[in-house]
Amino acid sequence: MKVPKILLAPALTAPFLVAFGAFAEAPKFAPADGLSLSKRVTTKTELSLDEMSMVMNGEEMPFEMNIDSTVTVVTAVTDEYAGVADGRPVKLKRTFDELNSSTEASMSNPMSGDSDTTSSGSSDLEGTTVVFSWDADLEDFAVAFDEDSDADDELLEGLTEDLDFRMLLPPGDVSEGDTWSIEPNAIRSILAPCGNVKIVPDDAAGGGMDMGGGGPMSMGQFLDNLEGNVTATFAGLEDADGASIAVIELEIDVNSAMDLTEWFTEMMENQEMPEGMEFEIEVDSFDTEFLFEGSGALRWNMSTGVVHSLEVTGDVKQSNDTSMNIAVGGMEQNMEQSMEFAGTQTITLTTEG
Repeated sequence: MKVPKILLAPALTAPFLVAFGAFAEAPKFAPADGLSLSKRVTTKTELSLDEMSMVMNGEEMPFEMNIDSTVTVVTAVTDEYAGVADGRPVKLKRTFDELNSSTEASMSNPMSGDSDTTSSGSSDLEGTTVVFSWDADLEDFAVAFDEDSDADDELLEGLTEDLDFRMLLPPGDVSEGDTWSIEPNAIRSILAPCGNVKIVPDDAAGGGMDMGGGGPMSMGQFLDNLEGNVTATFAGLEDADGASIAVIELEIDVNSAMDLTEWFTEMMENQEMPEGMEFEIEVDSFDTEFLFEGSGALRWNMSTGVVHSLEVTGDVKQSNDTSMNIAVGGMEQNMEQSMEFAGTQTITLTTEG
């Protein structure tokens, strides 16, 4: 039987096209108008104190301390997409379904002995709905509460829209094995999902300080000007319940140095001291350095045009350098303290809808 040439040509060339990845398309942000997607991000950080030094009035003080902590932060939202243009939402309505943190910490030193503590955090944003609307003139998203909300507008400061991690996507069509570089600051959306979601300690005495690092309950929200290298590799397609899922593997090596003196000063002013303990503290400086080196994978739903899942894990280091003046009982002392923590961090995102 003679096979028509019009049918024979595709049959002969198809295997070669597949082999060379000619059919590969770039994962693109393209949600349908009205699509609703629930997303849950869990960030688990385990830190231990590696080194500590203390200088009082210019004299180094011998001080031994052990600190171990596990901090888990949950950010769960429901996103509703309303239109797409230029690779971004025209409008995104986000409901914060769950925002909380939990900390387990143990500390020991010769002066106070051993102690174990647990604490929790929550946010006034939980239960609210926020609308992100693209402003072409400002080239940024305008952020506002849904019209039925009476929440404080100050809660909107520092929120970010992208929880699909669009900046990790390839710049064009890709074939399996292709790699591309990613701007280091794009990783902020992973380290600080949704931006500053205002999770604060439920116990006012916590003052925003967790034992496992002497830093904010969500260090990621303070990260600015990330430097380093981030590389993505297209690892191909896989099937998940009948959906075609693009797999993008990530290699991350980033760091950030921050001056958090203003935050630390405010935190110390709000710190509740034990009864009968009265002293004044003047903060000269509080500097923090954060380093993350790890790997993971972004999975992208090719059918719905939005994120399917994400998992990133790696080694984290955090150092805090503090200088302050302390006045107690008419005596003033200058204290300089350095603390270095090391551990691991795992960030996972799952979706439903």
